[in-house]
Amino acid sequence: MTGLRAATLIVLAGAFPAMEGAAAPVGPPRVLAGGKVVSAAKLAPLVKMVFKEGMDDISYKGGIAAVLGIPDPTRTKTELRSARKTTDGRRHLCSVTIVPLLAGRPNEPGEFIFWANRKVGRGNEDFYARVSLDGFLLKAIVREDLSDEKGYVVRGAAEPMALEVRSQEAQERVRHELELWLYGDSLKAKDSKKHLKKLARFNKPAPGQKLDPGEDGRLADEEAPAAED
Repeated sequence: MTGLRAATLIVLAGAFPAMEGAAAPVGPPRVLAGGKVVSAAKLAPLVKMVFKEGMDDISYKGGIAAVLGIPDPTRTKTELRSARKTTDGRRHLCSVTIVPLLAGRPNEPGEFIFWANRKVGRGNEDFYARVSLDGFLLKAIVREDLSDEKGYVVRGAAEPMALEVRSQEAQERVRHELELWLYGDSLKAKDSKKHLKKLARFNKPAPGQKLDPGEDGRLADEEAPAAED
């Protein structure tokens, strides 16, 4: 495992204090999720790419699993874009959770978990979003390290803040992640081109299937409900 991937794994496992005894409920059903942000058709190539080619050594567990409301641990297939490849100064993860099936049957994708991380002073700001495969924003979490009066980070002092999925902040943040992973936005030019070329390999219709003319467009405003404060 590379140093960067190892550091990422540590962050995901220890970003939040362990919550002993906290139940890790299964994600809410579609009718309760609210906040659709993208169509399933636009997510389909990304699901295929990450689930087929993503690294499989990143799991969500402990405090972060409890906060996100997912089983502890949750295994994933994950694509990473480091901060040196982005124009927004963040590193980004796109994870697809692994749903294990009965012996002898292949695993299936469950949902997306997006993670964006940036340095804030001597600490970090993290944004997490759970998005269903049919395009609903299920959960959005922001966490920023707290510092003392001298500017030193106080480990374990930061509390995660859940955002209302229909709020403007949650909608804007998750759409930023989607635009990076679906269209290469916020990636440097050569890295964007490389990413889109890789994604294009999975954007082919099945035999006999025709793509909807609108599927290749940018995220349309009508795909997300009006933001609420």
